[in-house]
Amino acid sequence: MPDTLNRLGLLSAYKGVRKNRESYLKPEAESVFRSYAGYPVVSARREGLVPYFSSSGKHVSGMAIGGGLNDIDGPRRIVVNPYMFPDTASGNISKNALIKLEAARHKMLEDGYKVPDFKITPELEKWRKSTFKKSDPYYYDDKAFKETVISRIMVNDSGLDPKNPMPVPKEAEEAAMKLFSVLEDQNKKMKPSLSQSIQNLVFKK
Repeated sequence: MPDTLNRLGLLSAYKGVRKNRESYLKPEAESVFRSYAGYPVVSARREGLVPYFSSSGKHVSGMAIGGGLNDIDGPRRIVVNPYMFPDTASGNISKNALIKLEAARHKMLEDGYKVPDFKITPELEKWRKSTFKKSDPYYYDDKAFKETVISRIMVNDSGLDPKNPMPVPKEAEEAAMKLFSVLEDQNKKMKPSLSQSIQNLVFKK
């Protein structure tokens, strides 16, 4: 599901992160990814999501869509809120962090990939209850909650309230690092196939 994220947290993913995450999170370039780990980045306008991002979804940084995710069919892909990030080098870096986060969501939901598991500590449970509404799946669905914790660790997003940052259990950090490695390897091996090239042409602005 779409997640409300801290844009400054996305940018800080590339600044002052722990040493074991530096190689994964360093800015590869100032240009925005067209795809990552095989998941194409598509236009919000082409997907018909501009009205959503300009109204009820104005605080949503982006979404993983396709494959039934967020009730949208078709190939797995990523869409970025066109109003969220400035058209600057730092804005592009933040977009790239968001794209990696959404790629992680896709990977955790794909058939054949075992979702990294960890225990929800009392501290993390307290943060969960104080951060999400009771109607939000992250509030009551442990699997969905663990997935958002892992993806947030990836981009160093500790939540919208700086006075109530998300605690990061060591077990969750290790699970996230395993997923980092999987995605990085997949991205390095990935070469645009004919079908992916066609998708990029179809879904671009």
